[in-house]
Amino acid sequence: MLCSQVRRLKEHLPDHPLHVVTDNPDRLQLLCPGCLPMTASNAIHALTDGTIGLPGPLPRALYPVIGRYYHAADHRLRLSSLRLRKTKRYPFAVTVTGAGIFTDSFRSEATALLYWLEYAQAARIPNAIFGQGLGPIHSRRLAKRFGAAATRTDMLTLREGSTGPALAKSLGIPDSLLTVTGDEAIDLAYDLKPKSLASCLGVNVRMAPYSGVADDIADDLSATIRSLSTDLKCEAIPLPISQHPIDSDIPGILKIVGSQYGQEAHDCAASPWTTALQAGRCRLVITGSYHAGVFALSQGIPVMGLAKSGYYTDKFRGLHHQFGPGMQWCDLSVPAWQVSLREQAIALWKAADSLRDGLLSAARLQIEATDKAYRSFAEIALRRRAM
Repeated sequence: MLCSQVRRLKEHLPDHPLHVVTDNPDRLQLLCPGCLPMTASNAIHALTDGTIGLPGPLPRALYPVIGRYYHAADHRLRLSSLRLRKTKRYPFAVTVTGAGIFTDSFRSEATALLYWLEYAQAARIPNAIFGQGLGPIHSRRLAKRFGAAATRTDMLTLREGSTGPALAKSLGIPDSLLTVTGDEAIDLAYDLKPKSLASCLGVNVRMAPYSGVADDIADDLSATIRSLSTDLKCEAIPLPISQHPIDSDIPGILKIVGSQYGQEAHDCAASPWTTALQAGRCRLVITGSYHAGVFALSQGIPVMGLAKSGYYTDKFRGLHHQFGPGMQWCDLSVPAWQVSLREQAIALWKAADSLRDGLLSAARLQIEATDKAYRSFAEIALRRRAM
């Protein structure tokens, strides 16, 4: 999503350098050359030493925002001693890239993003939240803070219209701020689509606390997908998204496709483009990861999702809403899920050719909606700065 956001911001706001808060500066330079990396702590120091500042006097409302961030980042600094220096070098705009982060499972990460939105809003800097998958949110504190920040933002775009708009409305966010655009990374995969459907079965498994998929069903999942691959007379290939130690897709995938695919799995996950190209080798993708599904659907390839938590059920329901019948999912928490998975996967495999045009059409519509949202935000930001 970040790569797609960077491309669009460079296109619509070419005269403004892009600073990206990241914990992996080297990877940022590899995937988004020309961006200026900033760690979270360095970004806060930049606010206090004048590298990045404010367009005018410091609003009093900004003191607790920055103070909370210092506390969260474990910087032992008295709030009474905190001052931000006035400078002409302040952010032209602050944007949040697409993610499924505003949910209970990622409260700490969501809170860090909210600090930046609150900073921008208190400083009257144009700000936007793009391509979000909202919820589930049961935490009253997170719901209240996100609702307040989203209500004050200049633009909020959602990647699905199934559950996100209703949740946003329940948080007090007006319809006038909301636009359903689809995922920001659809264009990246769509541009790499093959001329015709290939013949492999793409496999992804997300084993993590927030997915609900754990070792207790790993053997059954492996046996079911291996049997399916045999019956369909196709090669099962790895399609990993995450390589983070806490939720890496690779170990779970290799249990299914075999350890001989280890190097291929790591090569596939090297960049969004290598992952999208791997998805393009498939006729069907079975995935526990949202973006493995996005990369396949955006190339006209049907997807079978694996869900065992409310978080992933909402994700796959959202993809179904955006792409239609080429996106289905199996609830791994119900009895005899193996039968359901097998039957639905075979049906999608057989219908893949007839589903392709509809999937590609849906992808194009979402790309157009996302491009329009970025154009609109650029116009808002430029108009605000000209005042």
